[in-house]
Amino acid sequence: MPIALSLAAAQLRHRPARWALLVVGVALAAAIPVIAAGAGDTVAAQTVRTTARQLSPGDRTITALSTGTIYSPSDAASFDTLVRQWWPNAASTQIRALKVRP
Repeated sequence: MPIALSLAAAQLRHRPARWALLVVGVALAAAIPVIAAGAGDTVAAQTVRTTARQLSPGDRTITALSTGTIYSPSDAASFDTLVRQWWPNAASTQIRALKVRP
């Protein structure tokens, strides 16, 4: 066993509370930024929810745009289906009205 490892093991056996305090300190130092980042995301999401609740229903409009031009009713229907399919991923409310204009 190398001398450095045997000395480290002897120090650990001699004062275990000191090492435990060091481990706790390092764990706290690593956890605090993670907790702060998670709390920041939670606060940001709650702010958006609160702001959206304070708006009137007419002001809570989301417009879904396609990058292409829709010429046929079948294309409009497929775009409508796509938006309705992905809507639950974007919001927890239901779609009240959806118009696709070809």
